[in-house]
Amino acid sequence: MDTDTLNASINLVEDFQSLHATIAEDHGGDQTRSLIEYFRTPEARSLAQSSNAPLLHEAIDAYSRIVLAAWQEAHGADLRV
Repeated sequence: MDTDTLNASINLVEDFQSLHATIAEDHGGDQTRSLIEYFRTPEARSLAQSSNAPLLHEAIDAYSRIVLAAWQEAHGADLRV
């Protein structure tokens, strides 16, 4: 897989370190959507390229659900992604 295609439009390391603050301050959901999309892109590519794809898919999907649930809990609303 070409890792150059996985460059995030967000500062992923800083956002992971302050994920709670990022989610709590993300009233419009744009940063949360970016995090979820960041993981969905390589997830889709890995499904077609890897024998470990089902495990990777499961792990990435779980992360996306956790981030989405955290945003929804913090804001008391659904986030459309």
